[in-house]
Amino acid sequence: MKKPNIQQFTEKENRILDAAQHQFAKYGYSKVTMDEIAEGLGVVKGSLYYYFPNKEAVYQAVIQREQNGFLEQLHRELQAAASASDKLRCYIHLRIAFTKKLFNLNQLNREIAHHLKPLYITLFQQFAQLEQQYLIEILNEGKKKREFDFTSAAPLAAMMHHALYGLRQWLILHNEQTKLAEEERILTQEFYLFFETILTGLKTRTVNKRISTNGKRRTIKKT
Repeated sequence: MKKPNIQQFTEKENRILDAAQHQFAKYGYSKVTMDEIAEGLGVVKGSLYYYFPNKEAVYQAVIQREQNGFLEQLHRELQAAASASDKLRCYIHLRIAFTKKLFNLNQLNREIAHHLKPLYITLFQQFAQLEQQYLIEILNEGKKKREFDFTSAAPLAAMMHHALYGLRQWLILHNEQTKLAEEERILTQEFYLFFETILTGLKTRTVNKRISTNGKRRTIKKT
């Protein structure tokens, strides 16, 4: 699989993003100012504007860096996975962990979606396209190797991605509750069960084809 072409940040930019990410996670997007980010770095605010024009740009870079890290890790682990099934399991495991990480960093809450809706939508739409492309490649690889049997990879990839999106929405809707550990554990188990069921279906799916032989119809099963 082709390694994703992602933006790289300089050492100075990464220091700014580390400080900003700490502030966003602790206080939330709306309560953090460029002054506080600069104070956390021990620099004057003006020096931040050389790298980022405003707080929105800082936040965008924080999200992009997290997304880049996920894509790089995903690419490495997919290269090491032997089968298409293992690659799908790898993606699902990493994606669930990544969703929880973003939520814990206070980056997937309703406050941010409200304040930065256009930016928020663009960031995650672009990321979703990259994710679904990985899923399509995995599915097509499995089909080529006769590990999977399906009609079209694109709708399957979209379905899997939408299911994981449901986990994100659940976390957003419950972000004001404090005792979520057990519910989250059960929900995560259900997601794994859901995807294992999909994998089983892909590997054992029976395609019935009716053909005529000497005026009679018979059913051929393909696994």
